Amino acid sequence: MPIIEGVNEQTANSVALHTSSGCTMAGVDRPQLGSVKTPNCDVNAPGQGANEGCVVSSGDTRTYGKGFNNNKGGVYATRWTAGQGIQVWFFTRSAIPGDLSSNNPNPDSWGLPVATFPFQACPANKFKDLRIVLNLTFCGDWAGSVYGNTGCPSTCVDFVQNTPNAFGEAYWKINSLKVFQ
Repeated sequence: MPIIEGVNEQTANSVALHTSSGCTMAGVDRPQLGSVKTPNCDVNAPGQGANEGCVVSSGDTRTYGKGFNNNKGGVYATRWTAGQGIQVWFFTRSAIPGDLSSNNPNPDSWGLPVATFPFQACPANKFKDLRIVLNLTFCGDWAGSVYGNTGCPSTCVDFVQNTPNAFGEAYWKINSLKVFQ
């Protein structure tokens, strides 16, 4: 179970899974705080954006961007189990469970997660040999494709290349990263 603690400057408050075909969350009971934005985890799902995956959005502005930074960050915790699927929790600094600090996590005591991805219509074997990757992709598949609709000047790539001062607050400051098995 990865536990990510830190401060970031991201522009979205969503959790997403990206898979090949044969993984959907449509019509599945999902006890969670967030709301389903897109149900199909397939990166090529019809009726969804390219590489969108299955997305759960949180209305909590403390989970990203300026709200996240103003609260001096927080903790994201993810649990993967074959029986329960994947759940993602977010805790503000003042609400971090004591069992995380003591390195003895007990997710069953944390309440509803922000996002739940059960393996009812998505085989657990879609999620194996996983890696933790943290990056800032300014003009990736999603951002690069919607940039032209924002009213911002030029193209996403040109803006990033020619306006480096616009990204002085774009960083990850990670206090710790823990994985429990």
